[in-house]
Amino acid sequence: MALTFEALMVWAVAPLTMLAVSAVYFYTSPAAEPLYLRALVASSGVVGAVLFIGALLAPVQLSPSPAFREPILAAWAVPVVLVGFSLWRFAGPRRVHLLLPALGAAMLWALVVSYTVVGGGK
Repeated sequence: MALTFEALMVWAVAPLTMLAVSAVYFYTSPAAEPLYLRALVASSGVVGAVLFIGALLAPVQLSPSPAFREPILAAWAVPVVLVGFSLWRFAGPRRVHLLLPALGAAMLWALVVSYTVVGGGK
């Protein structure tokens, strides 16, 4: 199966969207905020992209198994909690939160794909 531009876009859109939203959160946070807080507020998309890419690469090292379904769901709770933290602690312009539906859609797509890949399908 050849890797086409369309196939690449299907698999690249979710992590790129998550990374882009994280970048916007980071760069629109006030410079007066401590760096660790700016990074933490912006980290939900980065963590989601790492989980997604890790799930796609996981079958290289281990066989997909239904036993991995609960751990991947638990791991996806981390970026969801970080989104809540971003809503609570973000000190930048509130209009940045308008990006959250795109982030949520990308995370949902990535969750479904990672759950299927790591959990062995079905």
